[in-house]
Amino acid sequence: MLESKNLNSIPDSKLWGIANKAITLMEQGHDVVRLELGRPNFDTPQHIKLAAVKALDEGKVHYVSHLGIKELREAIADRWQLETGMKIDPNKNILITQGGTEGLFISYAAYLNPGDEILIGDPGWISYFSAPVLFGAKVVRFSLLENGRYRFSIDEIKSKITPKTKMILLNSPSNPTGGVISKKEVEELAELALEHDLIIISDEVYHRLMFDEAEFYSFAKIKELADRVITVDSLSKTYSMTGWRLGYVVAAEEHIRHLLKAHQQLGATCCSFGQYGAAAALRGSQDCVDQMLAAYKSRKNIVTAQLDAIPELSYIKPQGGLYIFIDASKTGLSGNEFAVKLLEEQKVALMPGDAFGSSALSYVRLCIAESEANLAKAMERIKIFLKNRG
Repeated sequence: MLESKNLNSIPDSKLWGIANKAITLMEQGHDVVRLELGRPNFDTPQHIKLAAVKALDEGKVHYVSHLGIKELREAIADRWQLETGMKIDPNKNILITQGGTEGLFISYAAYLNPGDEILIGDPGWISYFSAPVLFGAKVVRFSLLENGRYRFSIDEIKSKITPKTKMILLNSPSNPTGGVISKKEVEELAELALEHDLIIISDEVYHRLMFDEAEFYSFAKIKELADRVITVDSLSKTYSMTGWRLGYVVAAEEHIRHLLKAHQQLGATCCSFGQYGAAAALRGSQDCVDQMLAAYKSRKNIVTAQLDAIPELSYIKPQGGLYIFIDASKTGLSGNEFAVKLLEEQKVALMPGDAFGSSALSYVRLCIAESEANLAKAMERIKIFLKNRG
C-alpha cells in the first residue's frame, strides 16, 4: 500500500537515528555517554510521585474531563497569574495535553488548511517542520543564526509574509540554540502579527530554565495579542516529568474550543492520576525546580569552559534551556559526520544540527541534562576525538 503523500514528504527523524545507534552500542556492552536527547537525568521529585500514587490508591483511574482535571487547570491558572500577571479562567482558557508536542499538533490541526503557510525559525525542534505538512500546509523558514549567534531579522520575517501566511511559531528559550527572544523582539513580532492577522504559537516549555542575566518575556503579557496567541507549555523539563507526557495550552476561549475538538480526536483525555501529580508539581514547593536549575547552570559552565579551550569548536552562548549548540565547521566535518564519527570512535552521542534545519549543517547539539561526571567524561572524549584527527 502507498503511504500518504503528506507523510511521505516528511523525512525520517535523525533524532531517533542517532539515539538508536547509541542504544545498540550500549546493548553491545559499550560505555556510551548519551547527550543527544533532551532528557533530564533527575528523578521526578518525590512529592509529585506521591500525589500520583495517592490518586491511584483512591481509585482515580478513570476517564476525566477532556479539558483536564479541575485541580490541575486551577493550579495552572494560579501559576500563570503569578508569572505573567494575567488572570485566566481555568474553565475557558486551559487545555491539558499529552505533552507539549500534542499542544503544537492540535494547534496545527485546528487552524491550518492545505495551502496555508506557517513561518518557523530555522534551526528549530524537529517536529516543528514536519507536523504542519501533514495538514497540507507549507512551512516557510526564517533564519535564527547570524555569524555564530542566535539572532533573527524582523525584516526577513516581513519579507516572507504572503496572503497565505496564517501563523508564526516561536520558541523561547530555543531548542536547539539556547537563544532567548528579548522583550523588544517580542513587541516587534507582536506588531507584525497584529498587522498581518497572524496566529502566534509560542512554545515556552523551557521558560523557567534561564541562565545568567537572560530574562524571559511571554507573548501572553501583551494584552492586544490575547485573541491570537496560543501558548504551549509542558511539565516535562521543568519538573523532570518527561515520561508522564503532560503539557498544556493556554489561549483565548475560542481557540481552546477549536483545540479541544482536535484533542478529542487525537487522545480525548490525558492520564488521570498523572494529572494529580502535575497539580502537586505546580502547587508544591518549587525548591526542586531551583535545585535542578542550579545544577544545569553548573553543568553548562563545565561544558562551556571546556569548549572555550578547544579551538576547533565554537558555540552559541546558551541563555536558557538544556542545550549547547556547537559549530564543528573548523574540524572539516559536517555536523552529521562529526556526530556519527564521535559516536563510533569515542562513544559520545550528540545530535547532528541538520536534524533541526538546513541552516545548521555544521552544528551538533549537546544536552547538559546529564551528570557532571558524564559531561566531563564526554568533553575528554571529544578532545581525544579531535586529537586523533590530527
